[in-house]
Amino acid sequence: MGAMNRAAGAAILLGLAGCAAPRQDIRRLTPATEDSRIPSECKIASVLRDSPAQRAGLETGDTIQTVNGVVPKNAEDVSDLIGKAPEATTLAVTAASGQTKNLAVTLNKTRPRLGAVCDFSGWRKPGLTSAGNESVTVFGGPISFTASGIFEKKLAFMRVRVGNNTNDNLSVDPAQFAAYDAGKNPLPMLTPHQVMCFLFGEKGAQYLNARHQQKQTMDGDTGAPAEAQETSSSCAGMTTVGHVSGADVQYAQANADYLAKESLWPTTVKPGETVDGLIYLEEPAALPFTLSASLAGYNLAVTFGEIQGSTKVMSIDELSDFFNAEKKGAPLRITTKKGRVFVGKFLQYDDDNERAWFQSNSGLLNSVSYPLKSIRSAESIDQVPEKPTTATDHID
Repeated sequence: MGAMNRAAGAAILLGLAGCAAPRQDIRRLTPATEDSRIPSECKIASVLRDSPAQRAGLETGDTIQTVNGVVPKNAEDVSDLIGKAPEATTLAVTAASGQTKNLAVTLNKTRPRLGAVCDFSGWRKPGLTSAGNESVTVFGGPISFTASGIFEKKLAFMRVRVGNNTNDNLSVDPAQFAAYDAGKNPLPMLTPHQVMCFLFGEKGAQYLNARHQQKQTMDGDTGAPAEAQETSSSCAGMTTVGHVSGADVQYAQANADYLAKESLWPTTVKPGETVDGLIYLEEPAALPFTLSASLAGYNLAVTFGEIQGSTKVMSIDELSDFFNAEKKGAPLRITTKKGRVFVGKFLQYDDDNERAWFQSNSGLLNSVSYPLKSIRSAESIDQVPEKPTTATDHID
């Protein structure tokens, strides 16, 4: 493999960080899911314009009681019922006033089928990214915020995703995000430009500048204000510059390509769509730390720390029943009896040898197995889609 291919391959390491490094240099972060429950009922937080929901008369504040006569198990189950429903569907709804009504809806053939959003505020939904990192989605009315992260080269690379389920365009800018340590002290956020300065010095900043301008030309202007889009190649004022400046040119250029493509640049998210990108900060001196977002009047926050194992204890029989019921490809979180945590997609369960096999995102092998006698507990988590353009987190 040539130097350019080595650098490019390393630059997309884990699909999260733009920095090239051996896998052992990466520390995965766990977002605290805390104790939360899916809302028991689907109270409508938003209805998209010109959607089947709006045409049928569904309104913000309405609560969906049944879908074609079936009572949902909880708010999330409404989405599953809508997904399986025929185009001609009936909803039993209770209005905010207490009035009940039956609505005849003609659903779209594709998502969003209904075009209405349940209010999941307060629920924290754990997930697994395509890079194999733990994530969590938090909700605020019609806004969803998903975050995951790793530490590498003394930097925190945080992948964030914002879903806009309002009826208006949503401006999303890295300036809307902030980080705080455990003492509520603000942590400095870094721009992509500062990341390249930190890693490679002014030459790195020049590479990013060129790649970003090239990307804007190819994509068409994003419409973000010129002053919000960095064009400087100077690293003046930074205390740490050229942290890995001894790297070859291809290494730095590959990382510039990655940051130009994957960074969260200022953008406008249309109703029903999602934006996905990386934001950055220097690695905090201690954990945990909190990443917050202020979006459309909603303040959403995720706390990150070192990976912690589950305290739940499952018997061999419970684990066997759990794995026998799982489908291939299901994302799972495993805690071993030694307290170590593994997250990955389920492959198969060997009932005779009482051993579970999983897809692995680390190491030279693409699979790993655990005997049941070594596992303390197992739990299902949600698979986070790769860079969707529609906000499917909680829109039907």
